[in-house]
Amino acid sequence: MSQRPIVMIILLLVTINLVFLVAASIALVFIGEDYNFPTAFVAAASFLVVPAQLANVDHTPTLVVGTIVVIVGMLLFSGTIIALVTTTLREYLMKKSGARGKLNLSNHIVILRYNCEVPAILVNLMQSCERKTILILSDKTRDEVRADLLASVAALDTKPKGKLRLIVRQGDPNSLCELHEIGISHAAGLLVMAPDGDVDDFGVLKLVMKIASVELLNNPPIGIETTSEEVSAKMSKLNNTIAGLNDKCITYFSHDVKLGKHMANSISGVDVRIIGENKKLPIILQSLKSKPKHYSAAEYRKFSDDLSKTGTDKTVALILSDENYADIDANVFSTLIELSALCGVQNRKFKVVAEILDPNNKSSLEKFNVQDIIISTHIISEFAAKLLTDPDFKY
Repeated sequence: MSQRPIVMIILLLVTINLVFLVAASIALVFIGEDYNFPTAFVAAASFLVVPAQLANVDHTPTLVVGTIVVIVGMLLFSGTIIALVTTTLREYLMKKSGARGKLNLSNHIVILRYNCEVPAILVNLMQSCERKTILILSDKTRDEVRADLLASVAALDTKPKGKLRLIVRQGDPNSLCELHEIGISHAAGLLVMAPDGDVDDFGVLKLVMKIASVELLNNPPIGIETTSEEVSAKMSKLNNTIAGLNDKCITYFSHDVKLGKHMANSISGVDVRIIGENKKLPIILQSLKSKPKHYSAAEYRKFSDDLSKTGTDKTVALILSDENYADIDANVFSTLIELSALCGVQNRKFKVVAEILDPNNKSSLEKFNVQDIIISTHIISEFAAKLLTDPDFKY
């Protein structure tokens, strides 16, 4: 069934129809009219294939059975086949919409460029019961985006109530022709995402300039993710000086800055200890009132040993997902395993806060009695969803 779903469904329907024809044939034999089983089966099959033959039937019980055969056949077989054909055509047309040609869309949300935060943003948009149309223009294929979205939904404890009409178009967001073809002028919201792992400030600037050239009829909220707070500040200044930007509702936000400040709020305490290093660490250190003790990810044994000896109920330990490791969140688990071996899992005096990049690791992390789990993609996705859907939301 998983390998050939359409073929298996058709075979299953044929089998059900054969069983139903056998039941109808037995009924025809019992009601008389000189039927034996073979002739009754042929008669029932002829009613199913050529319903007009019922016009030649004078025997009322036979007419009733024949009518039931026709109605059930239409609902069970013909209706299902039509539904399968319709679904197949719709999927084909949706795939074609990801290729070329102008799309007739309005009041849709446009996401330009793709990164690991986009699936979580889509999930947050699905939390509302209102059906939304989302168009993604990036270098990703529809199958890649769909696989990421299904993985994000599967990781949730409670499945989202709403549904999305998701259109994925593989193309260049910097092309004005592409922007016009996806109906950006009639969009209800616009997000520009920063690519994963790349410092692409100039790419962001080029895309902002393209948006300045487009007339947005609905004055939609626009969120533009930048690589740093400095870039966000520079971009914000452009709004006041460049024609095409000063009349648009644009919010610039830095992924690392927002997450760094969020983590700083989560670990405020008298005795703060941090292990690991990534782009958010400078923001965390800058936002904290007290100076924390910092360990490199390779010092996870020393970090755990120090906590086991000097950690108190006023100590907060933050484990950052270190970007120097090839395996996502690997250093987080190494640290927690060592920490649990020295300090136990349930009876630690100090509080443990851990950052993870992959939401699928959350359930495993909970087994280590981590008091606060910060999922980077979720923080940004909630922010982006509010920016697009809540008119009163302020950054």
